[in-house]
Amino acid sequence: MRWVLKMRLWISVLALVLPLAGCAIERVGGPEFVVSSVVAGEGELSPRSMSVRDGSRATFTATPASGWVLQGITGCNGTLEGTIYETGRIRADCTIHVSFEEDSGAIMTYLLSDGTVIATNFPLTGDHSAINR
Repeated sequence: MRWVLKMRLWISVLALVLPLAGCAIERVGGPEFVVSSVVAGEGELSPRSMSVRDGSRATFTATPASGWVLQGITGCNGTLEGTIYETGRIRADCTIHVSFEEDSGAIMTYLLSDGTVIATNFPLTGDHSAINR
């Protein structure tokens, strides 16, 4: 009799466990936050907003309209490289601000302290030790 009870218990456990054996377990990544955008001037930001899991980063692409240039992108502790903006790690809802300005066609030249000359149609920013000529 005892053997029969043990066998029934064992069969019950197997009946519960075996169907779950083929199931994948997905880790739930925690809360999601929204990275939204505000665009000034003529141009597109893709995507305009996105949902991001806690601790992840978001990547956006800025495309100026014809006759316009990207002036800058700020917000969400991100970095801009060319026209690609990557946010810092997202821990709350945040907004990035994108600014396009009309292309004046002006070329600015900069003489760097090492003698290098840079010609560009946008102002250099940051600590570059440049002298505007």
